[in-house]
Amino acid sequence: MRLWLSALVAGVAAAMLVAGFPASASDQTVTAEGSTDWNPNSLSINPGDTVTWMNPISGGEHNVCVSKGTTQGVCDEYKSGDPQLPAQWPAGGYSHKFDTAGTYVFECTLHTNMTGTITVGGGGGTTTSSTSTTTTTQTQTQTQTTQTTADTTPPSFTGKLRRRANRRSIVIDLGSSEDATLKATVFRRAPGAHSFTRVGQTSPAVHAGRHVVTLPRRAGGRLRSGAYRVRLVLVDAAGNRSGTRFLIFKVA
Repeated sequence: MRLWLSALVAGVAAAMLVAGFPASASDQTVTAEGSTDWNPNSLSINPGDTVTWMNPISGGEHNVCVSKGTTQGVCDEYKSGDPQLPAQWPAGGYSHKFDTAGTYVFECTLHTNMTGTITVGGGGGTTTSSTSTTTTTQTQTQTQTTQTTADTTPPSFTGKLRRRANRRSIVIDLGSSEDATLKATVFRRAPGAHSFTRVGQTSPAVHAGRHVVTLPRRAGGRLRSGAYRVRLVLVDAAGNRSGTRFLIFKVA
């Protein structure tokens, strides 16, 4: 009997050596889908996990830019390098390990709609409690606990989004469902060019309701002739992000 058990254990051990250990279930793979999106475009991982970006044969020309926080285009966390076709990517894709908890934005800087978010670490529960002490007229002390629910509702654009005619600045007429920060990134395609180039970005504060916002010169430039694309996202104080909206116009 002992001889039979020893043989069984040895067989199981050999099978494990052949199969190897599986990769961490928390590691994630993101795949470029043409020039329209990343799949998936929203990830939640743990500190120490790795995200790998792949570009299939039909994926077109892309790169990977990862920024800390919610501001796009900084690439201060990771950048894959110059735009590359699928055949130029490493066989295993571009990988980056996230050691620090927080929120990150990843994108292909060639395609303004190819953006996504990575949340590293849970950041705690959905409710927090605070304790306050109230003194009564009889100098008695009573402790009360108030439950506060975290804000998980994203802001949204309200009404029609439009640009007001102005040749010196980009003036936008927009509505916001709540107080938020407007993340505006401006891209320009010069006459005769085939792709858009980012010319600036800004993050003005907006209040709930209807607003007219003038983007500063550092965001819009001199409005030289060409086609323009303005990418707009609202981010509230809790870090919730609205859907992305675009303004597209031409300057003769």
